[in-house]
Amino acid sequence: MIDIMLKKAIEARENAYAPYSKYRVGACVLADDDSLFVGCNMENASYGLTFCAEVCALGAMIVAGKRKIKALLITGSG
Repeated sequence: MIDIMLKKAIEARENAYAPYSKYRVGACVLADDDSLFVGCNMENASYGLTFCAEVCALGAMIVAGKRKIKALLITGSG
């Protein structure tokens, strides 16, 4: 399962929006029912409005109605 999560996190990382730091991040969350959710970082000129990849992935999981995390994998571009 880790190999699949890593692949999905790397794919998500390609969609990152990081015009300021140039540092792309992707994340993959494994829910307790083995469903997977991904996210990427999204920067904003106002640092407080920046979203990290793991928050985006967790948000996707919550929107899908899941509440329990089995694993979280994060990958960066550096």
